[in-house]
Amino acid sequence: MIEVVGYEQLDKILWENKDTDNIIMLYFGTSWCGPCQKLKDKMNTQKEEIEKVIVLYLDCDLEENEQIVDDWKIDSLPTQIFVHIEDKNVVKDERIEGYDWIKLVMTYNKIIEKNFSSDNNSDYNV
Repeated sequence: MIEVVGYEQLDKILWENKDTDNIIMLYFGTSWCGPCQKLKDKMNTQKEEIEKVIVLYLDCDLEENEQIVDDWKIDSLPTQIFVHIEDKNVVKDERIEGYDWIKLVMTYNKIIEKNFSSDNNSDYNV
């Protein structure tokens, strides 16, 4: 889990991971939010279930993250948003609001399957 402070750091990490096989998830939370901390702990202890995900933790209480929180329309905590880079844009794949580990793992698996099957299809179309 990478703690992100501000757009400059967020953009840098997103673009560094543009061409990797990893899945990127923006994780919005706070230190005072019980479900946020519970999910953060779960992600650390159950890493093997989401091993190809890069978690970018954005603390919603930090002044440097206020614009990111506004731009991504974060209204409830915790919020997880799976994204990928397409051309020069950050594209939202899935959004999960609240603490729901099962939904998070299912969404992760769906994205992995989609990425894997599209890779296989491109191999067969060559």
